[in-house]
Amino acid sequence: MATTSEKEKKTDPLKLKIDAHVIQQLGAELISGPDIALVELIKNSHDADASFCYIEVDTGYTETVEHITMVEGKEVKEKKVYKGRISVKDNGHGMNRNRIDRSWLTVSYSEKKAAKEQGVVTKKYDRTLVGDKGLGRLGSMQLGSLCRISTHDQANQPGIAVSFNWDDFSHGKTIDTIHIEEKTLVPKPSSGTTIEAIGLRDVDFWESQESNSVKNKIASMVSPHGQISDFKTFYVCNGVNEELEVVSNKLLEQASSIFDFEVTEAEAIVKGKIDLLPYKPKSTDDRRSPFDNHVLSDNGIALLDYIKKQPRLQDYECTHSESKYFLNFEHRISFDELSTALITESFPGIFKAKIFNFVLDKEALNVEEISLKAMRESIKAISGDISVYRDGFKVGSGDKDWLGLSKDMTSGAGAYSLRPANVTGYVNLSWYDNKLLIEKSDRESFVDNPQYRAFYVLCRHFIETVNHFLNNSRRSTHKFLDEMILEDAGKPKGYSAKQATVELDNIVKKSIKLQPKVTKSTSRIQKTFTEKRAEIDKAIDENQQDMFSDPILAEKLASIKDLVTSLESEVNSSLKQYKAFTDDLASHIHSTTKVIGEIKSYENQIKNFYDHVAIGLSAQTLAHEANEQIRNTRLHLNAAKKRVEDLGIKDVPLTKELNGIRGDTQVLSKAISSLNPLVKAQRQVMEEISISDFVHDYFELRESYFSSKGLEIKLDDKKNSKSVSYNRGKLYQIIDNIVRNSEHWLTVYKAHYPQDEHSITISVDNSIITIWDSAKGVRPALEDVLFDMFASDKEYGQGLGLYIVQTLLKERGCSIKLLEERNKFGRRYKFEVNLIEALV
Repeated sequence: MATTSEKEKKTDPLKLKIDAHVIQQLGAELISGPDIALVELIKNSHDADASFCYIEVDTGYTETVEHITMVEGKEVKEKKVYKGRISVKDNGHGMNRNRIDRSWLTVSYSEKKAAKEQGVVTKKYDRTLVGDKGLGRLGSMQLGSLCRISTHDQANQPGIAVSFNWDDFSHGKTIDTIHIEEKTLVPKPSSGTTIEAIGLRDVDFWESQESNSVKNKIASMVSPHGQISDFKTFYVCNGVNEELEVVSNKLLEQASSIFDFEVTEAEAIVKGKIDLLPYKPKSTDDRRSPFDNHVLSDNGIALLDYIKKQPRLQDYECTHSESKYFLNFEHRISFDELSTALITESFPGIFKAKIFNFVLDKEALNVEEISLKAMRESIKAISGDISVYRDGFKVGSGDKDWLGLSKDMTSGAGAYSLRPANVTGYVNLSWYDNKLLIEKSDRESFVDNPQYRAFYVLCRHFIETVNHFLNNSRRSTHKFLDEMILEDAGKPKGYSAKQATVELDNIVKKSIKLQPKVTKSTSRIQKTFTEKRAEIDKAIDENQQDMFSDPILAEKLASIKDLVTSLESEVNSSLKQYKAFTDDLASHIHSTTKVIGEIKSYENQIKNFYDHVAIGLSAQTLAHEANEQIRNTRLHLNAAKKRVEDLGIKDVPLTKELNGIRGDTQVLSKAISSLNPLVKAQRQVMEEISISDFVHDYFELRESYFSSKGLEIKLDDKKNSKSVSYNRGKLYQIIDNIVRNSEHWLTVYKAHYPQDEHSITISVDNSIITIWDSAKGVRPALEDVLFDMFASDKEYGQGLGLYIVQTLLKERGCSIKLLEERNKFGRRYKFEVNLIEALV
């Protein structure tokens, strides 16, 4: 029979308890280091409407505290000595007892999130609250054992001090058993809060030089570019007041170029201003002298006029300035021409960014007051970091190159791109404008949602737009200076390396023709000298034999003989050198022949290279499509298996699914068969191909694919087409590259305008194939460079597709052009492929 006590135990209500050690685990996971811990406490001061936050580290501090623990419901007291203290003090609004109880002593509770949702800002400075996780208080756990909060919420009124020991949060204890010490504080003339971490976790660290990293990180994480003008942070370590300003305006003035980025509700705007120095060649470069003569002489006016005419830079509106930055540019693009990631539902909100780019050469830096070495060290200390700040506080503390500057710098077209070691900058976000950019609980990065992906696309656009201008303007500068060198040498405009080689070859060939003339002229001159010297000798003899000889005449004849002899010697020497020069020049006929042969060989190699690139692009397309079809096959197969399990083998839906598998397999087989013409040997094989039949086959192959993408492909055959002699694989690639280009822009357009028509049309008329789509068309800035190598407007474009198309057509004397006709957006949009030269 059960006793009364047993019955009571059975009827006690069950309770959910939390082991106190969970708090320590939370603190370790959410606060990655002492720098993050201090920043979280600084945020609390900021949100308390304080004008300052004063951090003091004192490793020599000691305090003896009576420690109370609960053992079996009884208090056990013992005295403990704590060494070292970090205090965080502010003059904010402070907290009363009720607020401490419901916020600081309630883990993960925060009034701030709800306040932000309601649009609440601080009373004194109109600040957006930057803390909303309710976990910042766990930062003090990383710093010391004992946590003490001393606060006054009203001036000249008593305050309250609350303390507890983080070490009490151990296994076997529940949170409600942790002892909390509470004291009343005497009144103070102002409100404010001081949070102390007493009994430092690692005194040796805080006494070492290594602790400087904490100061530097705090400086970089709390308003380094003055985002919060009415809030100052001070840092004192063992009596030494450390400077927290890491980015001074004076230092930023040393930047050789500055770039601004603004994201509005509808477009992305990039602005830049650049000094002349980044364009200046090195002193050992042959272009240095023409740079001084043709660029510095007019502060870059002629150079800028040249840059503005470059086809690849037509997207940039450039202006000249007489200030330090001679060149200003502006680039604008709407979201519906950038990426599918930038649809309205994924918009991350408006924001701004800025990048400072430095050249570390002596002439680029103002070193009047400090040494060049000191200036370089100061720049290196702030460089390499383009950080994201929300309402003045840095998000994350890790990856400095999250925007991929290193990768851009090492790419083929990125020789003059932004370099991580030479830049500093920031992206400014706010909670109200960028609510859907959600920080992870550890504050180290953002949650990977559609808004963050759109945000990253926009930031990469900023970098790519700047790099595109830097690389193309620098290369244009080289071209400009090379043209000035040729102009100074009297060469015509557009003088090319091939022209120079031909000119040299012509000179060598002329020298060969001159060889016999030089030999003949040399012999004739030598003979003339001999004859004239003989005549002089004869005149001298006759004068001497004459009984009436004239001594003055004799003297003059002797002088003339000496002069002729000297002149003969000099002429013979010059003729000998001239003949040697012409002989040597003529001998270089083999060299020029070799050079011309090599150029032709390189041209063929480049042609083969483009062929290989074309093969690679087609293989890439095939791989993409094969994956799509394999996925479909698996879906059909899974559906068939389910029907087998549910209904048995003999079933009409099962047959339908199996037929679906068969159909997908056939399409996949056709797609794979398109690889056959890509084999090098087969790319040389010419076939007689009906243009109409070829386009119909292509249409049949692609129709289901485009249908699955929500795109319509239309065929307009005039029924009057001819046959051409062409390689089937190359013709396939010509059409496919153009159509794939349309697919990309239609996909972007469809994401932004889902209700509009999304179609690709292929028209066949005689020997002409015309392809267009219902997207926005070609941006005006790209019209003149569309078929150039590396000219691309795509988010991840390689800029080779249309260039390959043009190259493959030129092989057969055929052509492609962008027609002048404009669509409803006022843009050119139709591509015409003319195969007349390949007609059978």
